[in-house]
Amino acid sequence: MFSKLIDQNQNVIVIPNNLLLSNQISISQGKNYLITLYYRTSSFHNVDKIRKSLIQSATITNYVESKPRPIVLLHDLHGSEITLELTCFTTKYNQIDKIKSNIRTNFLKELKTLGKARSTRKNDYFDPEEILY
Repeated sequence: MFSKLIDQNQNVIVIPNNLLLSNQISISQGKNYLITLYYRTSSFHNVDKIRKSLIQSATITNYVESKPRPIVLLHDLHGSEITLELTCFTTKYNQIDKIKSNIRTNFLKELKTLGKARSTRKNDYFDPEEILY
């Protein structure tokens, strides 16, 4: 047997009764799901540029919510390395892995543009391999 539900837009949703009885159904319309990515670097004097690139890459990625805005926090400081944490939200739970991948791709593109504008000093090098998965 099946149950019929009607959502706010008058769409009919058909759900098997055994799922309703076993509490395996959750309605997630309007929920925001957390996306977190980490980036480790030893370049202390370019942290602001990297932070802006992380935010920009999340902002231009499809299905990343504009409110609350993506933010970058200092996650860890260990020796000569720091780890930055990008936090953003999406309403597309079933596409979180794809969205994370798209954010990483956009961030690599941003790093490449930063790398072209870098000076010849060794400490200005941006390594795309430092993205933590």
